[in-house]
Amino acid sequence: LKCLKSLCGPHPSSYPGMPDDVHTAVISTSEVAEAPVNKLREWEAQHEEDLEVKARQEEAARKANREKATATLAEFYDQQVAEASCRKEAMLREAEDGTKRGEDKENQISWDRVEHLLANDNGEHERDVSRMKGLLTQLKHS
Repeated sequence: LKCLKSLCGPHPSSYPGMPDDVHTAVISTSEVAEAPVNKLREWEAQHEEDLEVKARQEEAARKANREKATATLAEFYDQQVAEASCRKEAMLREAEDGTKRGEDKENQISWDRVEHLLANDNGEHERDVSRMKGLLTQLKHS
């Protein structure tokens, strides 16, 4: 082994311009590599933070829209219930008025309405309805 070293003679352990110590070379290249990596990590962290802020804003907007929709829907249902109760009260009043007049009058009103509809026929039917009119008139008088 000594013989080989003596044959080769003294030679530099590294190339010109490079540090002699390999460990020093590794440290210096890792320091150079850390700078871009740190910038990249900073950008990634900032980007993640921006995305989280945007996600929170979108979630808040969705929550506000849901609350608004819930309020609008509740208002709509309240209006529907109020309109239904008004219609129900009006129908009950009409029914009470009808019972006050008596059933004979109500029956007469129904036949009067049929007669009115028959009299106001403007002849826009595709078929001849004169026989039907005759039958209804006959039923009214019977």
